This record gives sequence, C-alpha cells and structure tokens, in this order.
Amino acid sequence: MHDVFLSHSAQDAATAGAIHEAASKMRLDIYLFEHDPRPGENLGDKILREITASRCLLVLLTKNSAASAYVQQEVGAARGQGKLVVPLVEKGLDHSSLATLQGVEYFELDRENPGAVLPELQKASRKQLLADLKIGAALVVVLLILDQW
Repeated sequence: MHDVFLSHSAQDAATAGAIHEAASKMRLDIYLFEHDPRPGENLGDKILREITASRCLLVLLTKNSAASAYVQQEVGAARGQGKLVVPLVEKGLDHSSLATLQGVEYFELDRENPGAVLPELQKASRKQLLADLKIGAALVVVLLILDQW
C-alpha cells in the first residue's frame, strides 16, 4: 500500500518529481505514474488500482492540471472510495478551477520548495491509516459477534 497517490498533469512532472524525491527522504511512499511503466496494461485500470492501493491522494492543482480530465477523474475516483483528497494549489490559481474541491482546505504550492507540504501530508496519511485500522477492527468485532469470522 502506498501512503499517497500523487495526481498531477504530465506538464507538472518536474514538480511532482521534486515532491516524490523529498518524500523518499522522509520514507513517505508516494506513487508516481511515471515511475511505474507497464507497457501493454490498460492505463485506466492501472491508475484505479493504484489509487485504491493508496491511503490518500495528493492532487497538484496548477494551471496545467486544471485543464486535465485525467486529474479530475483521479480526484473523483479517490473521493468515490472515501479517500482523503489533499489539494496542493498553485499560488494565483483561479479558485473556480478547483471544480469539486472548492471549499476544501488546501496547501499552497511553493514552487521553490514543493516538498514543504510533506510533514503535514505525512500526518494526514497516518490519520487515514488509523481510521482504516479502526474501521477494520470494528468490522472484525462485528463479524465475531455474528460468528462470521
């Protein structure tokens, strides 16, 4: 399982790579599409599987990604699965570009230090893990009570 799926426009690959590099130094496992080539595999299936295998989704929202249907689909897939979606928004981006994420708290992207957000993201990922563990434990208790385990 990945800590974070990083959703971004291909045009922002350098910024996404800088975030990934900083995350690796913190032992935070961030999934980046570019680092996982699988020729011949259906891209939609691959992306959905990796979102499912991540605790939360960090979406890099820039002028580039605001126009990306793929980024919007990734956000929708994560939200549909009840995943925590954390926007990292480029300074000066028109808030109408946030689409379904309008009104959601976000981090502001620092292009000079794109990894600056990672300590807070690491906390959010851990909170999601704890929530998942609590849900799993509650399910085990219910199944034991119902003698279904």
